[in-house]
Amino acid sequence: MAKKAQRNYGADTSLVRGEAAMRQTGGFQPLMQAFDAPIQRLERAAKERQAREQQRNNKVESYLSALNANIDVTSLTETDQKAVNEYLMGVKDEYAEAASAIVGLKPGTPEYMEQLDIMNGVKNSLANLKGELDGYQESKANYLDSFKDQSAGNNSLQSDNAANIFTGETPFSIGTGGHLFFKGQDGTNMAYKDVKMPFKKDYQTALKYNDLFTPIYNSGSYDATKQKIFEDRIRAMMSSNPDGMKSIIADQLSSFGNYEDLIPLLDDPANLETVTNAFVQRASEAARDAANTGKQSKINNQKESRRTQEYIGFANTIREGKIIKGGIPVRRKNNQFLSINKDGKYIVVDQNGLILNITEPMTKEEALIFSGYSNY
Repeated sequence: MAKKAQRNYGADTSLVRGEAAMRQTGGFQPLMQAFDAPIQRLERAAKERQAREQQRNNKVESYLSALNANIDVTSLTETDQKAVNEYLMGVKDEYAEAASAIVGLKPGTPEYMEQLDIMNGVKNSLANLKGELDGYQESKANYLDSFKDQSAGNNSLQSDNAANIFTGETPFSIGTGGHLFFKGQDGTNMAYKDVKMPFKKDYQTALKYNDLFTPIYNSGSYDATKQKIFEDRIRAMMSSNPDGMKSIIADQLSSFGNYEDLIPLLDDPANLETVTNAFVQRASEAARDAANTGKQSKINNQKESRRTQEYIGFANTIREGKIIKGGIPVRRKNNQFLSINKDGKYIVVDQNGLILNITEPMTKEEALIFSGYSNY
């Protein structure tokens, strides 16, 4: 049997020498670079992707930072706070989605402009919401401050709506564009900008109106010419300020004319012309009454003037210690007259000259007081 060859486990000297030669000449270097190159490209690609992602995130963050969504809701009711917070969450999400989409779009393209419109719309909506909430809070304060001065001439439905809205009893909803809406008592949905603040009692207009009667009263006349001029002025005044006319009617701010029966007509805007015509007619009637009153006052003043002069004459006669024919009539006393007896004292007599023993004979000073003319 042939003898097997013995296996040699020692290093192959020829292979060792060959590897050493390869290392000396650099024969392994290209092979290592062949493995390193793809890894470096992957690392660079990952870094570039990360940089682009960071750049995109930075741009989105810049858009989000430009969104002013800070709205103070602390003074609102719990229900209104919830409505605002839910609305803010919705529009913030809408804005964030548009901001994320727009960074990958080319400026000026329809797709870019579409996302830009969404972002601008959200900004405008938030600006509208903040402005209307500020106005709403201010209106609530103004309503409470002016409540006692509000005119009874306001439309009843509008007054009820204002009371419910500006006391916070009626909650609001937030519609398209960030606008506030309230539900009225008649079921209609009203935009905040359409809610009317009740007008106040119009004392200024009432004073101007009442002043128009003064010259008529003083003149004591109201002919056709004066009537036309007066009615034209009243119509122009009330047509330019119907709320002032309603205040005069419902708040009873004038003593010239009776307008109480016009109050039930004030709620319906369709009655405005009817109310204005009736108001002018009542004012004209009141002007005629003022003229008649002024005329009678003149007559009375003239009588009073003559009477005053007569009283002054009586007083001076007594001060001088004299008497007049028939005696000096005692003021506010029927059938009592002053006369003078033989001692120069004043006595009281009747219209026939008979002595009335109602007082002792008087000096002129006592007689002046007794007669009632001491103030003349």
